[in-house]
Amino acid sequence: MAEERLLGSFLSLLQEEQQALLSDQTDSLFDIADKKNRLVAELTKQTQQRRLLGGGPGDASPAELLKLRDTVRKQAIQAEQTNQVNGELIQIRLQHNQKALHVLQNAARNAAGTYGPDGQASIPGIPGRSLGQV
Repeated sequence: MAEERLLGSFLSLLQEEQQALLSDQTDSLFDIADKKNRLVAELTKQTQQRRLLGGGPGDASPAELLKLRDTVRKQAIQAEQTNQVNGELIQIRLQHNQKALHVLQNAARNAAGTYGPDGQASIPGIPGRSLGQV
């Protein structure tokens, strides 16, 4: 069934995303997010079609439909759990980036007065010398 195949692809993509997050390969996250969005759209479409048609492939036996439903349910649970972990990894990375940005902003503010308009170091409490003075 297409829904089962799409869920498998989605789960593989979530695992790829997790590996990218764990191995600092963040450049690939944009591409992964794009692929995830397309897969979610296709999954939504397939799910809606299945519901409209009443369940599954018309030639499947009730036992096959139950097995298919269980497989899809297990994949969905696994995808949800993997997505949850990925979200937590992203939150940790975001917090780390925010702390690093804060440190850099503070350093920039503190260093802003390092040199005066005359190009001389302006250290608080120590007067600088002007050009032309010895």
